[in-house]
Amino acid sequence: MVQILLEAGADPTLKTSMKTSNKHSGTVHNPIDLAHQLKLESHRSARVHNNIEMMLTVALEFWDEASYSSVRAGSSGASRDWTNANKCKDFDAFQKSFKAVTEFCSWEAYDVNE
Repeated sequence: MVQILLEAGADPTLKTSMKTSNKHSGTVHNPIDLAHQLKLESHRSARVHNNIEMMLTVALEFWDEASYSSVRAGSSGASRDWTNANKCKDFDAFQKSFKAVTEFCSWEAYDVNE
């Protein structure tokens, strides 16, 4: 899903707050921090999470942080002028770099204990 969103031009600078261990942490996470936290808490293969971190690392090189990247959506989210949304600085260069990284990603199911 992360790969599909980034290839479509989704903004990787947007932050989120997440729920950990059945309680809301209140901590704001950028996408790489969130992927790292999920890797620590997941029973899935670390390779999947490493792939996500690699993709986000490459993507973040091509985006400036959005002025609205915080987790506070508020009432302005619905009325925001999305025609001026944060966009990739050089989408062609991003696609080339991203393709090079995703060629090394393996999504096969791996043993949890690897």
